[in-house]
Amino acid sequence: EFRRVLFRSGLVTYDRFKEAREAQRPEHELLEHLNGALRLCLESLDLTPHDAIPNLARSHGQLGNIYREAGDWGRALEHYMKCLAYRETAGDLFRVAQTRYDVAATLAGRGSFTDAKEYAVAALRGFQFLGDRAKDKVMETLELMAQIEQELKAGE
Repeated sequence: EFRRVLFRSGLVTYDRFKEAREAQRPEHELLEHLNGALRLCLESLDLTPHDAIPNLARSHGQLGNIYREAGDWGRALEHYMKCLAYRETAGDLFRVAQTRYDVAATLAGRGSFTDAKEYAVAALRGFQFLGDRAKDKVMETLELMAQIEQELKAGE
């Protein structure tokens, strides 16, 4: 289906952005990849049926990633919150925790450390509930929480 092709193309283009950033390519090249990923994911979302909950969650999550990379914290949070609602509806506990982590990281990125801490704690609980299959994510979340705590203490 065409929607799926657009979405996968958006993922590939986003991966090219990350590779170009890692290779320290020129700014215009990074923006080209990021804007291309954004365009493809938005087109895919426009074609997604309103009852295709997992697809809507993936699309909004990817858009959150793209906007976060662009430094557009508000739009990133908007899409992550939509993603979170869809993931909660679907009962996908791992991805709910992952999206809460993404929200926490985005809030921290924009300097909202108190709110970021709340989402990080919720993400941690979600990952801990899942046991061994999420132990790497528990460690990653604990690292994020330590960074948030450090920022909160620095702001006192």
